Amino acid sequence: MANGSVRLGELIDKGENHFVVACEPCKRTGRYNVARLIETHGRDAALPDVLGYLTRTCNQPSAAGSRRCHAIYQRGLG
Repeated sequence: MANGSVRLGELIDKGENHFVVACEPCKRTGRYNVARLIETHGRDAALPDVLGYLTRTCNQPSAAGSRRCHAIYQRGLG
């Protein structure tokens, strides 16, 4: 874990080939292939940065009125 964030390369090194991103307010979910994300973002990409990229089209406003998605990671899904 670098700078407090897990990196895509760390997931692959631990044998985690996929993870799920889910947002409760908008009911959006997606299962992502870590190797494919590494091809796009690199092994050193931090999960919060990747999450921001994956949820960039979310229009669900947060309680504070920003356009930040409420998505979270669900790891350990092989």
